[in-house]
Amino acid sequence: MFIAVLSIFGLAAPIRGAPPVVRCEIEVDRAAPAPRVEPIRHLVADAAAIVRVRVVAPADSAAATREVRVTVLEDLKSPTAQRVPRTFAVRGALVARDDYNPLPVPYAQVRRAGLRGTCFAEEYRAGAEYLLLLAQPTPGQWTPYWAPLMPTTEQIHGADDAWVAWVRAQLAAVKR
Repeated sequence: MFIAVLSIFGLAAPIRGAPPVVRCEIEVDRAAPAPRVEPIRHLVADAAAIVRVRVVAPADSAAATREVRVTVLEDLKSPTAQRVPRTFAVRGALVARDDYNPLPVPYAQVRRAGLRGTCFAEEYRAGAEYLLLLAQPTPGQWTPYWAPLMPTTEQIHGADDAWVAWVRAQLAAVKR
């Protein structure tokens, strides 16, 4: 199964000063071959940082900003000039359910929560662990929302999760 992004476009912001609402339209072509592993390897290589995190709480102003706070448990990849902060906020909402990716590793697409709305999985369960593949659009700012429909915010089963092991292996291969 292959999922293609048909369009990503911004709509007028409902509140002055708020970021624009983004909608993502997707099309599923069940007859198309599954995506190759190679783009996922590039995703890992292109990430500015990769961290294993635990969701600890909503951000201080979660009601206004829709943010959750995460604590870094393990730094798998980060730039030498500027490390990812030990605790930081990401755009998202807390939910009471798990959302593990049902696909085999390496994941060819985002978990279920990212297959609607903005094309990014922005739902997190408090206390759960996630592997975040981060971009750094500006110094000091980190975001996992840089590759639509890709597995940049996957919920994991801890340090020994198969997705974490696969990403570690890709990073080790690059170092060789």
